[in-house]
Amino acid sequence: TTEIYTLSLHALFRSPRLFKGTLNAGIDAHGPRSGPTVQGFLKLDDGQLALAADARVYHDIKIDVAMQNGVITLRDAEGKVQDGSVKASGQAKLAGLTPQSVDLKAVAHKFPIPTGTFGAWLDATVTVHGAETEDGMSGTVVVEKGTVNLPKLETGKKLQPTGPLEDVKFVNAKAKHEAAEKAKAAKEPATAEL
Repeated sequence: TTEIYTLSLHALFRSPRLFKGTLNAGIDAHGPRSGPTVQGFLKLDDGQLALAADARVYHDIKIDVAMQNGVITLRDAEGKVQDGSVKASGQAKLAGLTPQSVDLKAVAHKFPIPTGTFGAWLDATVTVHGAETEDGMSGTVVVEKGTVNLPKLETGKKLQPTGPLEDVKFVNAKAKHEAAEKAKAAKEPATAEL
C-alpha cells in the first residue's frame, strides 16, 4: 500500500499545470563530498500551485527555510485553497547530508478534502517526530486534534427507531432465561441496605 501511495503522489506532483511565485535562495556548500558544510536559505512568497490531477488552485503559498550548522529549520510553510489553510513549521538535524532527527508540526483549518459530489473539510493539528535508527528513520505521528466536517446529507426520509421492537417476542433459550429471571425479581420484595 505504501508503495502505491508513494507512486501516486509522485505522479501527482511531477506534472503541475501552474507554479509561480517569488523565490529567493542562497546556498553555500564547501568541504569534502562525504561531509560537506551547507548553509543557506530559501524563501518563496506569493506562490500559486495547481496540479494536473486537481482542479483547485493553491494560493498564498509561503515557504521559509534556513540551514545552518547541520540544522534545517522550516520557519514557515503555509498555503490556502478555497476557504481552507494549512500551516507547518519544524526542524531537521543532519549529520553531513543524512537526516538524524525530524520534528514537524502542521495545522490545517477548513482544509478541503476532495470527496466527489459533496464538500468536506479537515481541521487538524499533527506533530511528527522521527529519529535515525540502525534500520533507517523511525518515528511517531500524533494527531493532537482531528475533525473531518461533512455536510448534512438530507434524504427527506425519517429514520426508523433502532431500539427494542414492542411487537416482537424472542423465544430462544437466552430470552426464556432472561424472562424467568425478570419474573423472579418482580416477586421478591425490594430491599435496601445502608
